[in-house]
Amino acid sequence: MKSFAAGLATLLTFTGAVSAICTQSYVVQKGDICNVIALSRGISASQIFILNPNACPSIFVGQRLCLFNSAYNCQPVVPVNPGDLCFNVAESNGITLEQLLLDNPTLHQENRQQCLIFP
Repeated sequence: MKSFAAGLATLLTFTGAVSAICTQSYVVQKGDICNVIALSRGISASQIFILNPNACPSIFVGQRLCLFNSAYNCQPVVPVNPGDLCFNVAESNGITLEQLLLDNPTLHQENRQQCLIFP
């Protein structure tokens, strides 16, 4: 019984710590998908994926997703279009190609410059 209580106390402490750093959240509504939530909130889908591991694409109505937290905030979000080159996107925003790819783990690359942009 003592180990159960200690485990529960640890779980509650951990859960509280995670909630404390989430500075803005969103409650999933019927029909929501992660990419649309991201677009409607002006953030990248990558930010939702990073702050809510294993949530997408299996979100459910009533689920609370963290959109911003005090430790991670991937801003600004820059719109890209099919055919845009990763190198050009990085250069026009004053960052390296490596940093662009690090900050956007869901971004796919066909080669060193061509981004695969999915609608």
